[in-house]
Amino acid sequence: MKPPMNDLTKNILLWLVVAVIVVLAYQSLSPRLAGSEQQMSYSEFVQQVKNDNVSSITISANMPPVITGKLKDGSSLRTVLPAVGDNALLPLLESHRVKTTQQPGDNGFSLMRLFIDWLPFILVFGLLFYIFRQMQSGAGGRGAMRPRKKSPSWSTSCAILPSSPS
Repeated sequence: MKPPMNDLTKNILLWLVVAVIVVLAYQSLSPRLAGSEQQMSYSEFVQQVKNDNVSSITISANMPPVITGKLKDGSSLRTVLPAVGDNALLPLLESHRVKTTQQPGDNGFSLMRLFIDWLPFILVFGLLFYIFRQMQSGAGGRGAMRPRKKSPSWSTSCAILPSSPS
């Protein structure tokens, strides 16, 4: 039979699980760059277009729009369109014969997207609920604490014995 884990081990294990969940949530929700994509500033991108070095681009439907594409040497590029927009960009792209595509926006309701958006909150509240239940149950989560049986005290169990003649 294994000895039960002490409270310190349980707490360390719980915090380790919490740390792993936080790291996994960060990894899954943070944007990733492909290893071959060349991150460049928007002004560098415009200069590459003016130098006829860009062959094709795709503009995302996200806000702010992300521009990904291919340079004529075969390497990939990635930049972000400024929040103020650039009305001269599309005529510039057309004049330099850059193939431009726009990703469609996500206009539909998606149950999977709703689940992914709410999953971190559900996990945090579930963990808090579990912790609070453990704290309320006491005795290391082995059920509710029961009141102790009263031990006999001198006032209730003391009997007066007759003295014997000596």
